[in-house]
Amino acid sequence: MWNKISCLAFALLVLTAACEKSLVQVEVPEEDPGQQEIPQEQPSRPMASLTMTASKGEDETKALSLDDNTLSAYWKSTERVQVYNASGANIGSLDVTPGEGEQPKSATLSGSIDVTGLQVGDFLALRIPRDKWSYSGQKGLLTGKDSIEQEYDYATAEVEISAIGETSVETSSAAHFENAQSIYRFGFVADGNPLQVKLFVIGSFNNKIVREIEQGVTSYGALKLLPAASTDELLYLSLRNESVSPESSGDTYRFMVVDSEQAAYLGTKAIPASVMDRHGKFISAKSVSVSKIVLPKGSVSTSEVW
Repeated sequence: MWNKISCLAFALLVLTAACEKSLVQVEVPEEDPGQQEIPQEQPSRPMASLTMTASKGEDETKALSLDDNTLSAYWKSTERVQVYNASGANIGSLDVTPGEGEQPKSATLSGSIDVTGLQVGDFLALRIPRDKWSYSGQKGLLTGKDSIEQEYDYATAEVEISAIGETSVETSSAAHFENAQSIYRFGFVADGNPLQVKLFVIGSFNNKIVREIEQGVTSYGALKLLPAASTDELLYLSLRNESVSPESSGDTYRFMVVDSEQAAYLGTKAIPASVMDRHGKFISAKSVSVSKIVLPKGSVSTSEVW
């Protein structure tokens, strides 16, 4: 029989062996300095500063302010102007410093652009308010979050490079921005009563309503306007119709409207040639007449549209 000392010694031996088995030493090989991966230094793009003055005509729209039936335009310091080279690549953006007054018509644009491949005599295209040129996703708002002013009031200008220095680029003239669309204001009535509009879709007989422009390619089709909530308030739409020209014969818009009760309505509105002579107009159609779609008996109906 083991005595107490023998038992204690055996228990200590077992415990020590268990601990030694659980502690496995792992050798970490040292890195060979000659085999370390050296990060490749990325070549920096040649950048240069660009500063110019910018203006807009009295009839053009930028930041928007509506007083009765007059839509005024002005520059805001929160805006940024996108700059593109002749191939359509975005090569930088410019900050906006508005001129004097509450609603300045002029501004100074300044920032840095990538001058890779640029030469004197090249033209730069300028666009505001954003890089993506799309008219989809509008909510019917003139100002504020997700509004025409912030997202859909596209204006463009073109300037010619007159000099390229080591740190700066100069242009031969100021930038005069022209609006790429008109702003429409719509309201809808059925049987003489204003509709609570949940959404509406607009198309045209000429099928020249622009959905988006990407790398110089234009997509046409109907636009859907979806307010945040059903409303009988007037709704605003930024719309580029490429039927616009001095020789335009006008166009007719077609509407499909869904009200707050899920009922659908159809209607049309003729737009005269006098309104379609150019972009940059504010066009109001506050009482577009629409008629309810009545399904024949036996037709399958649904409680949701879209």
